[in-house]
Amino acid sequence: MEKAGLLLIMATVLMVFGCPQQEEQYKYSVDSLAIEGQEHIYSKNYSIYVRLSEDAFSSGQALVLYQDSARIAEKKLDYTDVPDKKQLIFFWHAEATGNYTLSAVVENENQTAVSNSKQLSVSVKPLGNYGFESPETNYPVENQVYCAQKFSLENEATPGEVQLQLRSLVPTREGKKVIIEIRESAGSQPSEEAPLQSAAIYSSQVIQESEWHTFALKGEKLSPGEYWVVLYRDDVVGNVGWTYSDGSGGICRDLEVSEDWIQIEGEFAFRIQ
Repeated sequence: MEKAGLLLIMATVLMVFGCPQQEEQYKYSVDSLAIEGQEHIYSKNYSIYVRLSEDAFSSGQALVLYQDSARIAEKKLDYTDVPDKKQLIFFWHAEATGNYTLSAVVENENQTAVSNSKQLSVSVKPLGNYGFESPETNYPVENQVYCAQKFSLENEATPGEVQLQLRSLVPTREGKKVIIEIRESAGSQPSEEAPLQSAAIYSSQVIQESEWHTFALKGEKLSPGEYWVVLYRDDVVGNVGWTYSDGSGGICRDLEVSEDWIQIEGEFAFRIQ
């Protein structure tokens, strides 16, 4: 009986004071965290929506946004009037490809959390044209034949590489190269000014089957705007085919015929990241 009575007393204490290991109950609440869109692309901006409990809007507190463990933005909560739907908006720049965890929390002046933390997983994909299924349609880049694809950056970016889907339609010689350049845009065609960046691979690396090939860049910053990836070769033997699919922005020119760029009815396969 004494043992049974002791267990009853312990149970009563736990009911009154709560389990000592239960989570801390914060005074304020981050009710929801959401991001604009379903797919998120390198260099673009996206809106982050955070909804709070009404009592969280008070002096001395801030809503803080984290990317993984890095504190990337905050908004003071000393509002005279509570915003519509008790919601605040951050603008998030997809600076690099990869997977990220975004989290939102209310903190006091000492940067101590006074609310729960809501988390959101986000995947950033390369900028480009790579969602098609068939790699069979391609345009041959031969001696004096140049091809180019337009792309746009919404924000300042530092691309580390360009990937193109290529195949070798006719064997090429050892030691020769396939070259890309990043050029500024001159309207509907690449600028004739010096390229901003360039990179190359050996053309012997390009096999008969279509594959993605990586051109490593120097990691220099590009301002927001329109640019072109220009592809050409440094040899007269063989050729390389650049895959394209439905879309727009792809152009080519044959310097043995004309210096004019001709629109192809498609978009070349490319990934920039």
